[in-house]
Amino acid sequence: MFLMFAGLQILDVLSTTVCLVRGVPEGNPIVRWTMVAAGSSLVGLLYAKTLAMMMGAICWRCGGLSLLRRATVAYAAVVGWNLLALFVAAIQFRRLNA
Repeated sequence: MFLMFAGLQILDVLSTTVCLVRGVPEGNPIVRWTMVAAGSSLVGLLYAKTLAMMMGAICWRCGGLSLLRRATVAYAAVVGWNLLALFVAAIQFRRLNA
């Protein structure tokens, strides 16, 4: 379960980075604040993901598998949302440049 959670964290970093490069703003206000506080979107995102990975590892090591399972499902939805945002941004870009 933890490997799936970790894989989704990596996919979230990648998809969020592409979204930010394409002009899609970060939707999570806590992560957005971290990005501003760090002075760099990538550094702030990596701080947030490091914290998420640490919390996931604690859940895994301490037997909080139910919570880890729910967090994994939630991050799968986040990655899906990022991909949908990229799709919508691509359609808008195409319309503007057609």
